[in-house]
Amino acid sequence: PERDLRVGQDSFKADALDLGSALLTAAAALHGEAPGGATLAPPSQEHGVALAKLQQQLERQMEKQHERLAGLSESWEQRFSMLEQALNSGLESATSTASAMNDRMAKFVRLAEVLESAVERTI
Repeated sequence: PERDLRVGQDSFKADALDLGSALLTAAAALHGEAPGGATLAPPSQEHGVALAKLQQQLERQMEKQHERLAGLSESWEQRFSMLEQALNSGLESATSTASAMNDRMAKFVRLAEVLESAVERTI
């Protein structure tokens, strides 16, 4: 699990860098600047291309996040199911133990009554 968490963190960092790069590219295109800092002519087609790339990157990012959330939800559901089973098993065990103890206590009380009666007869 710890290894999976590290892999997920690395993936998240890479996704964040990709998204940041797409945002910077889109911002530069919208302001008419090339990535090297040179000023471009009013970019009508570049606006659309940059925004389309940004939209694609955001959609990929959202899909990945959705997949991660679905995976985490499934993991937690499994953990809660296992916990519920363990608790139910423990409760069943405790219930059967308490029932057995009550039965034994009743037998000991009956035995004590018989012994008391026998002692009274001998006195």
